[in-house]
Amino acid sequence: MAGRTPYEAYHNFQDRLHEALSCVVVERLTVPDVSPHEIDFPYTVTLHRGEPVRLRGPHRLTLDVT
Repeated sequence: MAGRTPYEAYHNFQDRLHEALSCVVVERLTVPDVSPHEIDFPYTVTLHRGEPVRLRGPHRLTLDVT
């Protein structure tokens, strides 16, 4: 999952996280745009604008991640 640069590593991590979440929810992550020159900076990642999302499947289950 790492990359040759911090920028590439960030995008590789983001892509894998999208892929994993797509197994259970339709919504995608909201991630900030990252400049290739900005490193060592905390970023906030949210799912469905921070609101609970309905899980895939016949049951009415939701996922709330903070």
